[in-house]
Amino acid sequence: MSEPLRVQTLIRRFEEKLRRMDDDRRDRPAGNGPRFPMLTVCLGREAEAVRRNLSDRLFHLWPQYRRELRFLRAETDCGADDLLDREAYYLPDREADSTPGQTRVRCFDGDGSSLDEEGLRAAVSDLFGIETHFADYDTLLLCVAIDTSGVTDGAGLGRLLDAASALQRETRADNVRTLWAVLLDEGHGRERIGEELRRELARQMDAGDLPAVLLLSNRRSDGRLDAGWDHCCHAAADAFAVSNSELGGDLFREGAYTAAWRREEKPYDAISQICVCALLDQFPLRADLPEEEELRRRLDLSREYTFQFIDGGDRSGYLPQPFQLELFPLPAPRRAEWTDPQTTSREFDQRTFGAWSCWLDHTYEKIAENAPEPSRRGREYEALLRERFSLGELAALGERRDAVERWLRSAKPPTGDLPLLAYAESLWKYRASSDPEIVSALLDALGRLIEEGRAFVEDWRAVEQSRAALYRIEDEDLARFYRDL
Repeated sequence: MSEPLRVQTLIRRFEEKLRRMDDDRRDRPAGNGPRFPMLTVCLGREAEAVRRNLSDRLFHLWPQYRRELRFLRAETDCGADDLLDREAYYLPDREADSTPGQTRVRCFDGDGSSLDEEGLRAAVSDLFGIETHFADYDTLLLCVAIDTSGVTDGAGLGRLLDAASALQRETRADNVRTLWAVLLDEGHGRERIGEELRRELARQMDAGDLPAVLLLSNRRSDGRLDAGWDHCCHAAADAFAVSNSELGGDLFREGAYTAAWRREEKPYDAISQICVCALLDQFPLRADLPEEEELRRRLDLSREYTFQFIDGGDRSGYLPQPFQLELFPLPAPRRAEWTDPQTTSREFDQRTFGAWSCWLDHTYEKIAENAPEPSRRGREYEALLRERFSLGELAALGERRDAVERWLRSAKPPTGDLPLLAYAESLWKYRASSDPEIVSALLDALGRLIEEGRAFVEDWRAVEQSRAALYRIEDEDLARFYRDL
């Protein structure tokens, strides 16, 4: 059973739609692309999640380069000695085993396939292929993202930094520009570890062992945490993109950089809440039914309880002309008098010894052969009721369903006191509206709409109840602006 609809769900969908609309208008530098061939490598416990996050952002910026930018994941497994010299890091052949006292670095492509040294260099060569569309091929831009969420001390960070250096060496590119982004995990309980990792990074920077490094912490200045690295990866991807543009040539030289970042954007969540609540207020639930006469009219019932949308069919071509009435079996001396169209149907039928009734039955069979199928009549009636009733009113019809169904089954036959032609039309309307298969199709359509209305009312009431859990929008100007649109 599905969970009841809540206003928070509507707000979230509204917010997603707003963001997509704004994203379509911005953030895509039409006609621009990465300047250099670009390889991005992610290391650390959450390397795969970081790789996906970075690739999503950069592919959003440069969607036409989806087949040309490469995003790899690398992992390390340590041998007997945890503290190793930088030169001990290597990329093994596929058949090679870890050598005791060394750390092996393994590299994986986006599809999860493993890359040895040759595979890594082939990936770099592909970036420089003639099928690619970069502006400048004299440099490889190597971007490295290092996730520290699995690191517990400075030595652990040192191993990841050394692994990144090993990967840079193994690219064997003649001219490499490098930017590393260290994603510093300073979550709850990791404050001391964070300080130690900062000191280790500073020590290696002072020793001149590292290229340009961008340090991004998941702890914001207001104490809130970017637990999934979404915002940090967004900032890192933007930095990578800027460094791979005409503007980024001198932006990141060797050294450590920190970033005080904040995403400036519309308060989508607040705007969505204001708009959704204003719409709910604008369209209150209508569930009161009109008086009986008006209700029958909206159900499309005539005074004789025939269906007017069926009555509206053109049957004039089936009505007899005055000269045709003279063909019925009538005494010759009074034929002109008795074929007057104002003669009642009962009288005419008596004088023709029932031939009139037989002709009416036979003609209706022809009309019925050309009439729409009952299923089509059901769809037509459903569309008509949707136009005339709100979902709340349809739910309320369910409370009077027995009476409504009696109405739909209560078509009244015409009396024989009507003039000939009027009687013929009325009789054919009655027979069409009382046909059991047609009535069944119309009742089925009504039943479906009543159930749909009940489900809607249930969801609506759940939405109204869930509004109590919304936080108040503090910005009165924002609330007034979007509420009054």
